[in-house]
Amino acid sequence: MAKKGITSVALTVVLFLFMGTGLYAQLGPRLIESPEKEATATQFWSDPDNFISVTGYNSVEFDKWFGVVSFAPFGGNANNAQIGFAANFGSVYTALCYGGNMARLGQHRYTEAEINMYGTNKTMRNYTGLNAINPSAPIYNELALLIGVADMGFRLSVDSSYHTRKIDDVFTVNGTDFYKGFKDQRGNINPEIAWGMAKPLLSNGLQPHAYLNFDFGRDSQKYQVYDNASDLSDYIGRSNNSLSLGLTAASGAYSIFNRGGFDLSLDLWYFFDITTYNNEYNYLDESDPTAMNGIKKGYKGRYDGTSFMEESSNNHLVIPCVYAFWEGEKISLAAELDLGLGFGFEKNIDLDYRRIQDQLAPGTWLQDGSGVLVKDGSDAKISYIMFNPVIYLGMKWAIVPEKFFFNAGLKLDLGYPQSTTKKSVEYNRGEKANNSDEKDVTKDYTGASTTLTLGVTFNPTVNLGFQAMCGVAANNDLSVFNATNSGLLYFSKILATLRF
Repeated sequence: MAKKGITSVALTVVLFLFMGTGLYAQLGPRLIESPEKEATATQFWSDPDNFISVTGYNSVEFDKWFGVVSFAPFGGNANNAQIGFAANFGSVYTALCYGGNMARLGQHRYTEAEINMYGTNKTMRNYTGLNAINPSAPIYNELALLIGVADMGFRLSVDSSYHTRKIDDVFTVNGTDFYKGFKDQRGNINPEIAWGMAKPLLSNGLQPHAYLNFDFGRDSQKYQVYDNASDLSDYIGRSNNSLSLGLTAASGAYSIFNRGGFDLSLDLWYFFDITTYNNEYNYLDESDPTAMNGIKKGYKGRYDGTSFMEESSNNHLVIPCVYAFWEGEKISLAAELDLGLGFGFEKNIDLDYRRIQDQLAPGTWLQDGSGVLVKDGSDAKISYIMFNPVIYLGMKWAIVPEKFFFNAGLKLDLGYPQSTTKKSVEYNRGEKANNSDEKDVTKDYTGASTTLTLGVTFNPTVNLGFQAMCGVAANNDLSVFNATNSGLLYFSKILATLRF
């Protein structure tokens, strides 16, 4: 089945553009992507792609139910499984999809011994360091529910790489420092609401669809430290939590020419992303400058435990798309040209505590008990604009009609020019430095690249189907009997479908 929209293509371009500029925002769950779709450079979708799509679910054919299982790396993990199920309940189409590796957490290691704590022996956990308690872990899970009714699809989904570790008991690091009330959070929680038309509004097409995405980024650490046998002080180890809101909208393909098995269509996509922050930090109490016993909330930036950076950003991407498709007796061809225009704005401000001069030690500075932050360093405003044309070519060859297909795809990234302008001013403890205004303009060009993908589809019966990717070396070299993953007879990303 030929692709009638560019959902994955548009999102791929978004990821590529924003990762290239350091302005990447998570765009929702990966869901199941079939090897057939990947092998044809996203140009040919099959039932595993459509059954959970708000615009494509109507094309999935079955009598009672449809099921799919897939094994493929995604979400930063090599060992993942995805499973999906769809059925009709009267006039209501329902599909459910799960993917991930369940609760694959990072190593949690400590020793337990009797340790002298301020003159009293206590049995407690002993760690090698605070960051060793909850290391970054390759955990990822996603869940999606699609309801199709009245020729519209409504999908609610969430993906998560979030993991946390909480310790309420007394523990020590290296037997010297003593802690309690430890909580460390890492990862993202990413819910998404999607809507789309499952049938064109006009005879020539137009299937609008939209996606509202929330990304709750969590990267924080908070704990209490014993100052003596009974007194505790609250500490913020780091506080880099963020909230990103993303909106994606598309018109759906509109056919401008259709004759003799050939179709030429246009499509338009728009993506918007904005990121905000709400964090905490420690400040020194003026009455006791040796202890960080104050916590300030509502900080609109990042705090890594030592430095402060107030940040904000918004990004935009517009993608006009031209899509061509031709279907012959055994071979189907598809091509797509995406003209991605991205632009955005970012603000970064270095901050520090508002300071007062200590009269007892001239020339030194102490933190003010107010905990107010002032500009101290660079105040930078960054804007960028880039243009990235990408060509996708796909082929599906029915070697044995309805039974065995060979799939091939080629992505031609034509490279992209980017212009970045940075306007900055330097501050010193809240005071603007003289002659520090600066404008830095960078014009760069990322070179072209090509990616070749191959795969197979095998349908032994009308009820059972298999798909797989074939091995292609990173430099697009091909071999047949190579024992590594670059051999054509090396199959990966296995997917199976079953329908009754």
